[in-house]
Amino acid sequence: MSKFFQRHKVNNLIVFTVVALTLVFAFPIYKIVRWKMYIWLPDYISQNWHKSEKVQGIKHIMFIFVDHYEPGTGDKGVKVNREWLANYKALADKHRDSYGRKPQHTWFYAYDHHNGGVMSDLSRAVYAGYGEIEFHWHHGHDTNESFKRELGEGIKWFNHYGALIDTSGKVSFGFIHGNWALDNSGEQKHCGVNREMDILKKAGCYADFTFPAFGNSSQPSKVNSIYYALDDDRNKSYDAGMDAKVGVKNSKDLLIFEGPLSFAEYGAVELDPYPNQKKMSLSSFS
Repeated sequence: MSKFFQRHKVNNLIVFTVVALTLVFAFPIYKIVRWKMYIWLPDYISQNWHKSEKVQGIKHIMFIFVDHYEPGTGDKGVKVNREWLANYKALADKHRDSYGRKPQHTWFYAYDHHNGGVMSDLSRAVYAGYGEIEFHWHHGHDTNESFKRELGEGIKWFNHYGALIDTSGKVSFGFIHGNWALDNSGEQKHCGVNREMDILKKAGCYADFTFPAFGNSSQPSKVNSIYYALDDDRNKSYDAGMDAKVGVKNSKDLLIFEGPLSFAEYGAVELDPYPNQKKMSLSSFS
């Protein structure tokens, strides 16, 4: 009888162990599947396995804040923008970098909001030395041809306010694709353009700043990187590419400039994932 109870005890222990291990691994597995982390985890693990090269001497730290700027349409949008600018200018005037320059904010203004009043005020802020304006766009149900035409119209609209042009008068802009659908990587209603990167590059786009796209299928498998993506007739052509290197030029392909992504952080500054010290430490990569 004692052997029976001992065997029964061992069986219960095995069952308990299996259940415990299942519970331990169930949540991480659920999280990986739920948030589509399987897309980028292999590259993330590989990068962390190989430590980056240590830099000797003075390190120059550049903090890049990509603002998906959407103050709104109509008079309400103008009011929100003016209040935001007033608060920002008061803050920026108190600080200078090592070169004596005040913080430079980058407004990736949503072209589909098409608010001339907002753009006029932003343009004045740029002229006063508070930042710069870049191209942000939610578009969909497009083709290569329609996108090229509409992009040209959008550039002209921005140019009217002195935006998206360099000191020589040449068109030059950074880009954010609304709805995380660059190169038709999402639903057709959010893009439809398989040659989007090539069209952007030829129009004067120097880099795309759409990503990371945590929990979205448009997230590249290449993570925490600054790289050149070769466009082709397939969607999501940016899924892989060649890392940007100092002294190596690439005038043909579009530069993909990714923000930070990890298990605990995806680089967003919103009402929920508010900025804090932990976010700052996790948001740096070589």
